[in-house]
Parts: sequence; C-alpha cells; structure tokens
Amino acid sequence: MGSGAIAISLPFSCILGLLASMTATTMVQRRYAWVYAVSQFALVVLFAHVFYSLVSYASGQINKIL
Repeated sequence: MGSGAIAISLPFSCILGLLASMTATTMVQRRYAWVYAVSQFALVVLFAHVFYSLVSYASGQINKIL
C-alpha cells in the first residue's frame, strides 16, 4: 500500500475534519466558531502531511534494506 493508501485517505480525512469542524461550531460561541473550525481543519491537514512524510521516509528505508 505505502504512500498510495495515504493519497487515497487524505481527501477523506479532510472531509471528516471539515464535518467535525462544522459539528463543533454548534458547540462553541458564535464569535469563535470559524476560528475553531479553521484550526481543526488545519490540524487535520498538518497531521496528514506529517504522516505522509513519515510513511515515505519509512518506505525508502525499507527499500534500502531489501
């Protein structure tokens, strides 16, 4: 699977992050709703980027070993 699995799962994680943000906006004060939603969405994108980098690095190391 490797990086192909992350490329497939990234859009789904972004959509889930967006849905979670939209759900969470009903639970915070209206003044801070978009700040909260944007920060959650940014965290999803950040974690996806970090994990993509880790998987690509790990697959490179595995290929060197094999």
